[in-house]
Amino acid sequence: MSPDPSDPLHDYAGPGMTVGLRTLAYEAFSTAGTSGGPVFALGLGISLTGDLTGGNYRPPRLIGINAGHIKTGMNPSHSGISYFYKSSVIRELMSDIEDI
Repeated sequence: MSPDPSDPLHDYAGPGMTVGLRTLAYEAFSTAGTSGGPVFALGLGISLTGDLTGGNYRPPRLIGINAGHIKTGMNPSHSGISYFYKSSVIRELMSDIEDI
């Protein structure tokens, strides 16, 4: 059994994709020209003043870079599922640049 494609602990490999690209599938429409665009996780909860937070607070975060979308059917149309490179890939690339 393969892992759930929406599980961030596992890499997503859709039809015709190479396994191990460190991508994650998500529900969103992307079109030609949007590859490389940022993918954000929305913030949750309410941030109060000081060290207090309301509930399960999480600030908005950059979680990856859009890589493409999944097509379906004989006449390829957008399935409503896109995929992005995980932010860990971005951090590694930035680290490599700093080492130069």
